[in-house]
Amino acid sequence: MDPSHQKHFTIADYVIFAVLLAASMGIGLYYALSGGRQRTTQEFLMADRSMHCLPVSLSLIASFQSAVAIIGVPAEIYTHGTQYWFIGCAYVLGLLIPAHVFIPVLYRLRVSSAYQYLELRFSKAVRICGTLTFIFQMVIYMGVCVYTPAFALNAVTGFKLWGAVLATGLVCTLYTTMGGLKAVIWTDVFQTVVMFAGQLAVIVVGVHQTGGVSEVWRKVWDGNLISGLDLNPDPTERHTFWTLGVGGVFLMLSLYGVNQAQVQRYLSARTEKEAVRSCYMVFPSLQLTLALSCVMGLVMFARYCGEDHSDKLGTSSGDAMVIYFVMDMLQGLPGLPGLFIACLFSAALSTISSAFNSLATVTMEDLIKPHFPAMSEARATLLSKVLASSYGLLCLAMAYVTHLMGDSVLQVALKIFGMVGGPILGLFCLGMFFPWANSTGAVAGLGAGLSMAFWIGIGSIATRNSGTRPLPPNCRATLLSHNVTTAIPPVASNVTLSLPSGLTRFYSLSYMWYSAFNCFTVILIGLIISYLTGPMKEEDVTPGTVYPLLGTLLCFLPERLKRNLCCVTPLGQTPSSQQRPPPQHKEINGVELHQELLQQQLHRSLGCCPGCGLASNLRRPCCRGSLIQIKENRIGMQTLIFLYIVGVNIFQAAGNENSYQMYYRNLSIEKDAFDNLTAILASFVFDNSEVVVNITITTVCANANSGELCSCTQGYKWSDRVCKDNPTCCGSDPCVFTQNQQPQMCISNSTVYITGSITLPTNFTSCLAEHNTNAYIQCNDNVTKKMQTVYSTLKGFDVLKINSYRVGSIIADFEMSIASDVNSQDLLDKSVALAGQLEASLSLQTTGVVQIGMPDGPVPYNSTGTVKCTSQRDLQTSPLWQLESRGNVYVITNGTQAQVTSVPMESSVNLAQITELWAGQYNCSYVQQLNQSTITHRASAVIDVALLPNIYISTTPMFPLCKSDSDLLNVQVDCAITQNNDSYNVTWGKQNIDAAIIPGKSSAGQILYSATTVVNCQSGNVPQVTCTFTNRCNQTRNTSIDINFITSKEIYCPGDDVWPNTKNGFTAVLPCQNRAGQRQRKCSSNMWEPEVASCVNQDLYNVLQNAIIVDIGLGGVDSNAASVLSQLQNATNNTGNINTFPNVKTSVQVLESLSQKPIQINNMSSVNDLLESSSNLLENSLQNSWTQNNNNNNSINNTLAVAYLNSVEHLIHVANVTSENKKTNIQVDTCNNSNCKNTVFNVNVSLAGSSNTTVKTAGYQQLQNYMPYDDDYKPNSIIVSTTTNVKLESLKITIDFPLLEPRPQNVEILCVSWDNNNSRWSQEGCTWVSSQNAGQCVCTHLSSFAILMSRKPLELSGATEITYAGLSVSIMSLVIVLVIELIVWSSVVKTNTLYLRHTTHVNISICLLIADCCFLASSTVQISDLWCETFVVLKHFCYLSMFFWMLCLSVTLLHQAVFLFHNVSKKNYLRFSLILGYVCPFLIVFITFLTNQGGKEGSYFNRDTCWLVYTGFFKGSIFTFLIPVGIIIFINVFSMVVVIMKLLDHPKTTGKSHEKDKTSAKTVMRTVVLLTPIFGITWAFGFGVMILDLTSGLVAFIVNYAFIVTNSFQGFFILATTCLGDKMIREALLNRLKKTATVSVTHTDSTTKLESSWKK
Repeated sequence: MDPSHQKHFTIADYVIFAVLLAASMGIGLYYALSGGRQRTTQEFLMADRSMHCLPVSLSLIASFQSAVAIIGVPAEIYTHGTQYWFIGCAYVLGLLIPAHVFIPVLYRLRVSSAYQYLELRFSKAVRICGTLTFIFQMVIYMGVCVYTPAFALNAVTGFKLWGAVLATGLVCTLYTTMGGLKAVIWTDVFQTVVMFAGQLAVIVVGVHQTGGVSEVWRKVWDGNLISGLDLNPDPTERHTFWTLGVGGVFLMLSLYGVNQAQVQRYLSARTEKEAVRSCYMVFPSLQLTLALSCVMGLVMFARYCGEDHSDKLGTSSGDAMVIYFVMDMLQGLPGLPGLFIACLFSAALSTISSAFNSLATVTMEDLIKPHFPAMSEARATLLSKVLASSYGLLCLAMAYVTHLMGDSVLQVALKIFGMVGGPILGLFCLGMFFPWANSTGAVAGLGAGLSMAFWIGIGSIATRNSGTRPLPPNCRATLLSHNVTTAIPPVASNVTLSLPSGLTRFYSLSYMWYSAFNCFTVILIGLIISYLTGPMKEEDVTPGTVYPLLGTLLCFLPERLKRNLCCVTPLGQTPSSQQRPPPQHKEINGVELHQELLQQQLHRSLGCCPGCGLASNLRRPCCRGSLIQIKENRIGMQTLIFLYIVGVNIFQAAGNENSYQMYYRNLSIEKDAFDNLTAILASFVFDNSEVVVNITITTVCANANSGELCSCTQGYKWSDRVCKDNPTCCGSDPCVFTQNQQPQMCISNSTVYITGSITLPTNFTSCLAEHNTNAYIQCNDNVTKKMQTVYSTLKGFDVLKINSYRVGSIIADFEMSIASDVNSQDLLDKSVALAGQLEASLSLQTTGVVQIGMPDGPVPYNSTGTVKCTSQRDLQTSPLWQLESRGNVYVITNGTQAQVTSVPMESSVNLAQITELWAGQYNCSYVQQLNQSTITHRASAVIDVALLPNIYISTTPMFPLCKSDSDLLNVQVDCAITQNNDSYNVTWGKQNIDAAIIPGKSSAGQILYSATTVVNCQSGNVPQVTCTFTNRCNQTRNTSIDINFITSKEIYCPGDDVWPNTKNGFTAVLPCQNRAGQRQRKCSSNMWEPEVASCVNQDLYNVLQNAIIVDIGLGGVDSNAASVLSQLQNATNNTGNINTFPNVKTSVQVLESLSQKPIQINNMSSVNDLLESSSNLLENSLQNSWTQNNNNNNSINNTLAVAYLNSVEHLIHVANVTSENKKTNIQVDTCNNSNCKNTVFNVNVSLAGSSNTTVKTAGYQQLQNYMPYDDDYKPNSIIVSTTTNVKLESLKITIDFPLLEPRPQNVEILCVSWDNNNSRWSQEGCTWVSSQNAGQCVCTHLSSFAILMSRKPLELSGATEITYAGLSVSIMSLVIVLVIELIVWSSVVKTNTLYLRHTTHVNISICLLIADCCFLASSTVQISDLWCETFVVLKHFCYLSMFFWMLCLSVTLLHQAVFLFHNVSKKNYLRFSLILGYVCPFLIVFITFLTNQGGKEGSYFNRDTCWLVYTGFFKGSIFTFLIPVGIIIFINVFSMVVVIMKLLDHPKTTGKSHEKDKTSAKTVMRTVVLLTPIFGITWAFGFGVMILDLTSGLVAFIVNYAFIVTNSFQGFFILATTCLGDKMIREALLNRLKKTATVSVTHTDSTTKLESSWKK
């Protein structure tokens, strides 16, 4: 093509094209790495026969719809019109015939290659010829498929030709080689979608650019492109209705009927129905595909009608026009050209991949495997992949040859299928429809067909003839240009070419007739050669290979003629010797015969030709004469008759082994003749290959009055079936058969019965068909014969019968009997050989190889006994003992009541205590296994135990009421037992009763036995009745009851609801309704006590009973424990059903019982059951059920909780818990590293140095509420237990508990572990870390751990006494201070500075006095919450005011020191002090009160201490006091430092006035210095009291005592320091007391100067 006219891909087009190749590769890679990973030829070549119909049908479409069709069909329509569209008519028969003829035949044969059929029908030579023909066809066709899209793409776009060829071939080769048939099918599905999308896109865009649908139709109509129905019968016409509609049928049959690429897809379907359905689904899809391709050709014509593109396409094939059209239409739409090219290459890839896979399949199945049958599956799969890749490379070479053929790709492709596919179709039709065709005719016919095909094909290529070709149609339209109208006359749509003659005309045969012509050539030549060489006989035709077509077509012929035409076989039936009736086993009463067969059949010895049978319905025509003609004398005649009777059916073993067959026949012969008969038969030899051995009389019968009396000879016995039908005919005892009964035979004592199943491969699917079908009969006969052939080599082989077939693969259940002792190893070897022959697996069970011995008769209750199992040979294995009892099957193991011992050829079970638990059928099973065969040798017997029941005795009435002393009362005594099938003799005894005891009506099986008697109310002794049960072994069990009657003078409790009248001091007992246990109610002092019930749910009671017998040997202890745990989980799952104390107690007893057994809980399901059931018992809804007790005794509850803890802890220790396991109330965590850390319910458990061991930690919620504790402590954490699988010498375990409730300050915490020896919590080995980490414990041993918290805080010894004494002294001291201030006020307050000091002093004393009084009042615990809250507010306010008044003093002093010449008046100072001293504290208290929920207890104040709340650092209302106090103390200290520095900094030359100022400042500062430590140190200790817990040790005690002393004696300290310690106050006080007015001059002078300085 001219490069200037070439179209080019955009990036989007290349991306779409690359995605197609990548997706196809991805699918192949996916199936290479998933599923079976293509490791078997079954998966690689046949997709495991698991495909659904939808992907199979889409793959069938894709395989046919190659790039040849996508390019060729539109080009055909564009060039020659729509005549080709009539090929759609051929699709109907072309798909119906394969669906109902070829698919059923091939699918039912279960072949992997279509050409396996040819070997089954003809011979291996025919198969090879067919295979080679197919390979030749597909290799050539692949070249066309690869070359076509690449060449067209190169011609239009300039895309590298060989680049496209290599991309197509290599990608297809890779994904086919990697993914096998599954990848091929699923890529076909993907590529079919791409094909439809690409074609549809081109059509839509083309119609749009042409002007719409109507414009397209106008142009194709005007251009005469729409072809009518051409009924021209000339076969040289290229396309007519006949060439397309009839010749196309044969083309379709060659494609969809016998082509391996399609057949392989049918066979990959899951079922035959799916395969047929996929064929049906192809029809609409093919019609759609054909329609799209034809419409695309019409659109292309409408787009380019009248235009000549030869200059653009150059010498390129006309098929390139399609690519040019696509590129031209879609050039402006990025991605769409790439989509169509992807569509084109999808078609190519799907067809080529199908060819690769089918070629690999036929090569492997038809050419390689038959010559290498022992090839391993892995090697065969690898070789299949190599073959697939090799054919991929070969197709690249064949692509070069394609362009030499010169025709359109469509015609070239169909030529190839016609030339090669036609002969192959003829070969299959020859074999499938003509039963008499033989292999010679088949090979000759195939050769003739191929020769004819290539003669015509090569001739047509050489002469370029393939039917006359009409010229391409042209447009007949009106073209408008510049308002000038020019009429273009129509061009003739067809030009008749000169007709060829001679061979040239023969070569002009339409390529659509190739398939039909070559097919009929093969059939005709094949039939002729078959008749000339001898038709195939019906016996030689493989079953299932012939389709009954002739029977339908020739139904009008006479039956004789039809039989001659159909090889003597009735039409519709498959000729097979396997259809002959199977061997019949006939039982007789008389002679047992072993017939040993080596090479030939019995009939040869009687003079018949090979194949001649003895039965008339089986005789071949070659047989001559009859058995009667062979007799020599009467004895010889009887001998031959006997041989005739027993010698009908023979199963010949392969190789050199002997075959045996048992025959049982009734013979009524002269008594003297038997010895002669025996002698003749013993020496009878047939053709040196067959002998008769071991002729024995098994049963002797004589006439009796009522029938026949038969007895077994020595070494024989009646069969189990006879014994079952007639119990008197068991063992070897004589048996009478009535005239209406057929006398039965005796069997050998060593007879072995075998039942079993054989799992067959999928090629035996026919055995699942209806029993009346030929397929089933053939399949069943085939399996039976192969099994009989193998097992007949066992000496004494009697009969083998297949009872049924079932699904699960294909499983045949059969039974077999051997009338002789069987060598178990020989039986196993035979089974292995049979499994190998059938590629099957076997499971057999024998009866008679091993024998079992039992104690005789019913076994006494609680006695000992031994069950023994023996075998004649060492079976090289130990037996499995089982007990079938109470509807369950238990494995017998070593336990507390059973011991199993085994030695070669003998095994025994010693029972130490035989109870009802050990009654039942015992099975002793030896299991031998080799490869795919398993044999179980079993013997069974029953132990019958004479039971002794548990007796519940009661009287009615319970307490008979005497109205007078002379009364005689009727009393009924009931003895109830648990229902069982045993029978008892019940007797009654009495004491202190004069009247007789009259037993009530009772019979075996009853559960209630009753008797009545009369008691005398005057009896001085208590009457007593005893019931005694005697079992079949004369063992007895009894129970007694006292009849406690109520005399007329005794007090009693009258009946209440269900409770009867009860004697005073006695307890009424009633059974629980529908539950286990009793209800009790005591009568005390004429009053009913509360009912005490021990009723337990029946299912829970049964669980406990099962838990008790876990280890007795009845089943594996671990499996029994698992079953109990599962039952317990089910019983406790609904806590509403167990919410009583007895139920909880029983549940705990189950766990306790299991914990005492030697069990291991390895099953994860059992671990889950354990944790679930244990968690259920701790549900909150059961809290009252744990705490319920009898007579208010908590010890029962405590013991129950302890038992639960110990049991669950031990069970978790022996359980296989390998990871975190969380339940509602139990969590378990494990670890096994050196620094182990487990977490359960937020409890962290760390164990250092735990390497090489598994550490398990369990946490129990709610359990802490039920455990015992000292009265002074309560639990404050959940309980956790930690165990290890090995014992550690030394360890350190750290446990971080989240506390259930916060620890109050000074409350003691104990870290404890459970001490099982003393049954209490112990601190030994556990230490509480500190109050800062209140939940942390460190222990040095493993156990169950918890935290206990004291119910009361720690108390300081003498703290109360010190507080009371100190506060009393302080209050008195403060009162004295105020009195002194009042006395000396006028004397000492002479200046503003002194006014400042004493005002502050008075207010501080008042505040402290009020606070101390409140402190003293709140120290008693009897005050109400309101008073406590009030006192807290007052103390809060007063203590703050005290410090704020100190702040006033220090601030004033600081002001005076800094601003020496700035004076403050008394009024201003007082205002300032009142605001700072009272308003500020009030605001702080008020705001704190409101923000703490209105002074709520626990938020604002603590009820226990009647003080502010401290909850942590900077948490709590206490900090609204401490923070202001801390700030004030800081300011006071700062003020002191500044004043001292100012005083020290004054120059020494300062005048006297400044010395007075300094003295005044020192006076005030002294007050500040004295008060700050008094209050500051006190509350520093107070802060320490809050942050230091008494549990911290000695320091906390010292700080607490220091705070108590300093706080309580604050008033005294003020009196001593700031009052009495002040010289001026002392002097003023002394002067006041002495009534003197003398005042020191110095003092007055200094004061006056200071005052003057202040005023200034």
